[in-house]
Amino acid sequence: MQNVTIGTIHKPITKSAAVTATGAGSAVVDLQDYQGIASIILNSGGIDDTDTSASPTCTVKLQTATDTAFSTAVDVTGGGFTAISTTAASSQELAIDLAGSTVNRYLRTYATVASEANATAYVGVVGLFCERGW
Repeated sequence: MQNVTIGTIHKPITKSAAVTATGAGSAVVDLQDYQGIASIILNSGGIDDTDTSASPTCTVKLQTATDTAFSTAVDVTGGGFTAISTTAASSQELAIDLAGSTVNRYLRTYATVASEANATAYVGVVGLFCERGW
């Protein structure tokens, strides 16, 4: 039996954080050194709300751009997670083809908090990427 080494890199795309407003994630991943299918995992601690009459949601999606300022940001096709709408912890995974027509050099997350000004969602997003040459 041979040993097989797989060049997989674990990169945080959004550091685990409390999300209270709509906006871009806290990290940008440069995809230049990676290839193939990336596994993008969202871990959620749920969503809390101080106003029990509302039903807040938090939607997280992947965006890509040709520059780190994301002046040309576009949504990644198939890069949207199911909305977080409960206090229960959950995990979701997406498979993104890095050679796809909608993936540029840089990748980030973008979260939208809706339906309640006092809502807080707890999310973290990591990506598993295969290095070029493997």
